[in-house]
Order: sequence, then structure tokens, then C-alpha cells
Amino acid sequence: AVAAGLVVEGPDGRVRGAVDLSPYDADEPGRMWIASDLTALQRRGPLPPEHVLGIGRASLTLAGATQRRPVARALDVGVGCGIQTLHLLAHADHVTATDLSERALAFTRFNLLLNADVLGLDRERLEDRVRLAAGDLLAPVAGERFDLVVSNPPFVITPRTDPDAPVLTYRDGGREGDRIVAELIAALPDVLAEGGTAQLLANWEIPAGDTTDADTAPWNARPRSWVAPGMQAWLLQRDRQDPAGYAETWLQDSSLELDPPAYEAAYRGYLEDFDARGVAGVGFGHVWLRRPAADGSQGRGWVVVEELTQPVDEALGAAWAAAVARRDRLAAGAGAGDAGGDPARAALR
Repeated sequence: AVAAGLVVEGPDGRVRGAVDLSPYDADEPGRMWIASDLTALQRRGPLPPEHVLGIGRASLTLAGATQRRPVARALDVGVGCGIQTLHLLAHADHVTATDLSERALAFTRFNLLLNADVLGLDRERLEDRVRLAAGDLLAPVAGERFDLVVSNPPFVITPRTDPDAPVLTYRDGGREGDRIVAELIAALPDVLAEGGTAQLLANWEIPAGDTTDADTAPWNARPRSWVAPGMQAWLLQRDRQDPAGYAETWLQDSSLELDPPAYEAAYRGYLEDFDARGVAGVGFGHVWLRRPAADGSQGRGWVVVEELTQPVDEALGAAWAAAVARRDRLAAGAGAGDAGGDPARAALR
């Protein structure tokens, strides 16, 4: 355990845990144990840059929203401790998992070995079902195609005016504003097979435009502009915060309040950064993308945008899949008359 880094021995000879180990129970693949770095509460201090997050609300949200269907090849971009990959193995023949952090990939490998019996993996031949690749976003899989891509990317918008400022790899993309999400959405068509889908969580900046009121700013303007021509996209905004509220959320997330001078400086940096770009608010939500089949059976390119800020069932995957299936039937000509000629409106029912 000491050699693996799971525990550390102090000068007094006493041993303490060096990682968090938590139970995780899912309908598929089943009951598992997930290892990750210690939380800020367990550490009693701010998180280090290479922190590997455990089972969090965002990862559970993405897992519940993903449309589960049998696929040959799946991709998990920004694997972290491996939650999405563990779910994908229940319905994908092979999963490729990428991350910029070697530490995250090591945790994922450990969790695959730890739960191999539940996942039906051969511990001596993990490569038969899983490939772990280090690199930025889609760089490790350039030239490859996948039937399903999922990603809980490091979408948090943090000030990048100071090039020496620390980057928390589990959440900070290291780019200005929401550029990392823009880059990922724009590049996803290159790795999707025909009929392939991608689902991810994202933040996007809401520009002030002609008003400083975030409630009336066009929240979908930026994410819509990232969707490549010919792609099908469903953009769902689940929450929206003003710059001050956004800063407080993520400063608390990293437990920076335990270092008051650093907290004050970082808070000021957030507000100055947003103000410099004329940002009225930040949206959080889901992005669903599909490269439609070339035979036209899934219709042509389209974009649907919705704002659902009220409480909803987190397990959106099955309902979302059913809505997309209705659009496909309408695209094939079935029931178009009942839809009043508007497939989008029919799908939203």
C-alpha cells in the first residue's frame, strides 16, 4: 500500500490514508469502489494543481444524461478518476480514455483494476477493452472515429491574465474564457463516426450585448456559434450565474477561503477578467452533438436550444434519447403532419 501511494508512513511510525476510497453503486455496471485524491476537507487545506477529483455532482449529472446504447468504440475525454469510462464499459466494446494529467490516468487504471471483476475485465489484458492515452483534448485520438464520445472537460472559466497562476487540472482548461469548450465542440465532428454522438458538460460566457442584465442577454449565442455546419446539436442550459456568484462558487470549490489573502486576490481577478471581456453571466449545461448518417435517415443539420433551470430528473439519458428518436422518425417522413411541419416542436413534446 505504501509503494502504491495509497497510504503514507509518518516519522512516528503511524500510517494514514493518502487517497480517498468511496463506494459507488450504479445500475450498470454495478457496485464498485472509486479511488481519488483526498478532498480539501480531508487535507484541511486548498487543493493542489494536480488534484484528481472523486465522484462529484458534475460527473453524476453527465452519467445520468448520457444516452446508453450499445456501441463498438467509445471515447472519454478528460477521464479524471474514471467514472464515465466505468459506465461506458457496460455498453461499449472498447473505450479510449484521455487526460492531460498522468496522475488522473493512473487513478483510472487503478480503479479499472480494482473493479475488474464487476466490469468483466481481464486484469492482465486491460488493453483488450480499454486504452489510456495522455494528451490535450482530442490530440491523442487524431484520425480516429468513435460511435460515442462523453466528456466532463475542465470547463471552469478562470482568469488567465497571469501566466504563472496555478491551474487546477481537474477543472481549469488553461485557456482564456470559455475557449476550451469552444475548441472541443468545434473539433468533435472530426472524431465522430457517421451517426456518432457526443455528450458533454460545459460553461459558456453570456455577453452583455446591449444590456448589462444577464436575464435578457442571449445565452445561446456563443455555444450555437461553435457547432459545425451540418452537425446536429441540442444545447440545454441548466443554470446561470452572474460573475460574482460564479467566482464565489469556484473559489469555494477549491477551498481557497482557507487562505484569505489568496481568496481576496483571486476574487478580484475573476471580476476584472469578466469585466474586461464584457461578460454579463455564465451559463452551465449540457451539449449533445451528432454527425448525421450520410444516407439521410437521421435528417440534416439542426440546432435546438432550451433553458431548463427548474429542478428536473438528473437521469435525462433515456428521455433525451426518446426525443431524438422522435426527430429521426419525423425526418424520415413519419408523423410530419401531426407536428405542424415543425420537427423541433414535435420533438420537444
